[in-house]
Formats: sequence, structure tokens, C-alpha cells
Amino acid sequence: MKKFAAGIVSYNPDISRLKENIETIRKQVKIVLIIDNASDNVVDIRQMIKEYKNVYMICNTVNKGIAVALNQICHYLKEQGMVWCLLLDQDSICSENLIEIFSKYIDDKKVGMLCPYIVDEFKITLSKYKQMTLSEKTICDYAITSGSFIKLDIWEKIGGFFEDLFIDGVDADYSYNLRMHGYVIYRVNKGYIMHQQGNNTEKTHIYRIHRDETGRKTIKPAFRFNYSMMRWYYMARNNWILIKKYRKLNGLAKPLFNYIIRFLSVILIERHKMKVIASIFNGFIDGVKYKVETVKF
Repeated sequence: MKKFAAGIVSYNPDISRLKENIETIRKQVKIVLIIDNASDNVVDIRQMIKEYKNVYMICNTVNKGIAVALNQICHYLKEQGMVWCLLLDQDSICSENLIEIFSKYIDDKKVGMLCPYIVDEFKITLSKYKQMTLSEKTICDYAITSGSFIKLDIWEKIGGFFEDLFIDGVDADYSYNLRMHGYVIYRVNKGYIMHQQGNNTEKTHIYRIHRDETGRKTIKPAFRFNYSMMRWYYMARNNWILIKKYRKLNGLAKPLFNYIIRFLSVILIERHKMKVIASIFNGFIDGVKYKVETVKF
């Protein structure tokens, strides 16, 4: 087994789902490191991982946000001599041969990140994914954190994860930063993770046009995410920060249009509309005020 590791950030996880996550990945890597962001059930996590010899945990006394925790994972694993790290959400379950599939592409010098196909459990079943005809790999503009396989030397070279973002947009920032440094992101379609949007996600009676990775269009229900007001605030704030930071990479017109459409649709679908509007507005204002230099080519 090469110097491969996995890192998981936990915060009040469902213990059975986290255990399933660990069971799948621990056999594929040398080290699994959990960074816990002050979970209420941290004692249960400690008890659960005792049976595993290659699973370790570092506990933060306060929730420092996802970006800080991801940087903690990378610092620790790099010090342990690891070269590549698979990052996973606490509730994601990866395919049993994911690392083996990824390892075919790690010698390509232009690769900054590898990611799997995301089987979102609210949108597609595993059986339907397996029936799809997909290319071997696809170049992506960005990848979500969960399932991303990153090289730790490159993580260090580009300055790591942007800690000011705290909880939202961290994955997009890292992806854009990689591309600004000349790296590419490959989605390797033969590998997958089972991904959950969150325990509070629910299907609505509002329908929208959905296009899958094969280009086929279908009509599917929209989902209500029921995020906390803090999450809506950071989504609005951080998306605006990223628009400004990477406007030379992504332009302005398309990101601004997507920003407007995204949050208008949120307001239409979500409950507690006035609170959601207030959170998004406050995030927008703070995002506008946030001073960030445009990243140059």
C-alpha cells in the first residue's frame, strides 16, 4: 500500500453512518484521521474507533470551521509522510476500490485533484448510476470536498484551504486555486461516493429541469435543504467573496447570474422566508464589504 491516507471532519455525526464510512475507507489507506469540531457526541466517536488500528482522532475544543479542520488533516498527514489524502464528509460512503481507481492517475504531473462521481442519495440511486454510460474521466471546474483526492505537496504549494470562509465555498476556493496554479481536476467516473445533502433535506412539489452527466434532460423535484440561518449567511457571504477573488478566472456575468438565480430559488422554496432573506442579505452585505485581492494569472 502506497502512502495514501484519508481525512474526515466530524461534527455531531450519526455514529452508525460514520462507522460505515470508516469501514469502507480504512481498508484502502494507511491512516484515517478524524478531526472533530467539538461534537456533542465526541465520547461516542472515541469509543467507536477503538476497534480500528489505523484510525486516529484529534479533537478541537471549539468548532473552528471546515477549512481549519481540513488544513489540520493535511498538516498531520504530511508530517506522517503521507503523499495523497482522500477527504471525506462524515456521512459519505466511498466505493470499495476508490483508491485503486484513483491510483491510475496520480503520476500525471498536471493533476491537482481527483474526484469521484457523486451519487447524491436524494437525486440518483446507486443502481441507476451503474447503468449510466460515462467517459473514463472528465475535466471539472471544481469538486466538492467529500471524495476529493489531493496531493499534499500541492496543497502546501497553493497555500492550503481558505480559512476565512469557515463552512461554505471552501471546496470551490480550493478548486479555483488549483486551476489558477495550472493544475487540472479529473472526475474519475468509475469511482463513486454515496453522498447526503443533510438530514433535513426534503423533496418539494416544485419541479425543475435536471440534466445528468450523459446530457439527458429530465423533470425532477426540487429539494428544500432546511439549512440553519448561519449556513444561509455563509453561503451568501462566501459566494460573493469567491466571485470577487476569482473574477479573472471565472468572469463576472455568469457567476453573478448564478448567484442571483440560486438565492431567488432558495427564497421561493425554503420555509421561514423572512429569516432566510435576512440571513442571505446580511451575508451579501458582508461579502461585499470583505476585502479580497483578485487572484492573478
